[in-house]
Amino acid sequence: MAFDFPSSPAEGQIFNAPGGPSYVFNTPVWKAVGQGQIAIISDTPPTSPANGALWYESDSGVLYIWYNDGNSSQWVQVGGLVQPPPPRMVQTILTVSGTYTKPADLRYLEVEIVSPGGAGGGAGTTPAGQYAAGSGGGAGGWGRQLFPAASLPASVAYVVGAIGVGQSTNNGTGGGTSSFSTLSVTGGGFGTVGVNATSGVNQPGVGGIVSGGEVVAQGARGTDSYWVAAAGVLWSGFGGHSPFGMGGMSWHGTVDGGAGTGFGAGGSGGCNIASIGTGRIGGNGAPSFIKLTEYF
Repeated sequence: MAFDFPSSPAEGQIFNAPGGPSYVFNTPVWKAVGQGQIAIISDTPPTSPANGALWYESDSGVLYIWYNDGNSSQWVQVGGLVQPPPPRMVQTILTVSGTYTKPADLRYLEVEIVSPGGAGGGAGTTPAGQYAAGSGGGAGGWGRQLFPAASLPASVAYVVGAIGVGQSTNNGTGGGTSSFSTLSVTGGGFGTVGVNATSGVNQPGVGGIVSGGEVVAQGARGTDSYWVAAAGVLWSGFGGHSPFGMGGMSWHGTVDGGAGTGFGAGGSGGCNIASIGTGRIGGNGAPSFIKLTEYF
């Protein structure tokens, strides 16, 4: 019995002969299914498959069978589920404020924040017989939080706080607050100005604190400044240290404060010795960062 095979068939096309076997087109000939052709191999599903036909999807390595369950027909995977792609991780360091856009396939987002350091206090002018020394600025806090992707909106505005800035003959400024979603970390507090006097002690800036984190650490405070002119003793305050940077150094003499290094550290105070008329500037705090680790 002769069969009327389709003209111009596509590779892998199936022809179901009336009352006879099924054939698959493998260039250049039609072959009966089961006679030298166990499965149709192609990137795309074969057209017009017979019930029980096999299809090996060559771009994924998955084997399917054409199955009729009595209500509908469909390709059903043979031999279990497709293995999911291996997990991957992407890390990003943010140093300026902006907006985060959540990837469609994100599973978890880990957020780590180090807030900026506070500036050290300045030192006033010092007439004969008097000294002045500013205290150290505090270090920023540190916090970490893991967010399931479903808990985050499509986009999240985040803030990277500004550093504390030293001022001449005045208190420094505190570091700004850095935040991402419910994780918020304040910057280090400001060091206080050393006012000219025969002796004195200045209280330092406090460390930054964390709100909303699962693992947190308050920033280190700066250190006091101290001076006694009659004894020739004069020390400005250290800036608070950070896990990611060193606070500005303490000084003895006539000098501006030192800036914090790395990230999150506080600046040190400035200091002045008798008969030096120019005021001194406290050291700046070190900057903040937000670290994002995306898990897919």
